[in-house]
Amino acid sequence: MLKGITFSAWDLLHPGHLFFLQGCKEYLDSISDDNQLIVGLHVNPAIERNYKNVPIQSVYERFTQLDHCCWIDNIIPYETERDLVNMLHTIKPYYYFLGSDYRNSLGEANVSHAVLDACQDRINIKFIDRFHDYSSSNLRERIKNA
Repeated sequence: MLKGITFSAWDLLHPGHLFFLQGCKEYLDSISDDNQLIVGLHVNPAIERNYKNVPIQSVYERFTQLDHCCWIDNIIPYETERDLVNMLHTIKPYYYFLGSDYRNSLGEANVSHAVLDACQDRINIKFIDRFHDYSSSNLRERIKNA
């Protein structure tokens, strides 16, 4: 079975999230009929990174929305980056999907060294093109100003 994985808080689920998830699953489908898209659901990214927003929606609300998304095969909540790294080691996906906005100027993944070390020589990082301007930050701002 060909496994792909991605991680996010998935707060205020919007079309950009859905375009990304669809792109991940379509990429897996183009390679193998026997595949699985696994989604890591970050409980609260602000715990380890104070520049991140505390999610507005509960874990249950976000999990339920993801659970109803046709492109996702499995959802795993996690709390810390260490949990994320452990999931990479345990699940052993073939692909780790990131949005193209996580590609740095050298074309490399803009993620922590711990994550890069977990992927090294075992997990292929695949960027999904971001062709839109939807974002949770913009949505938060629109709600605040409404």
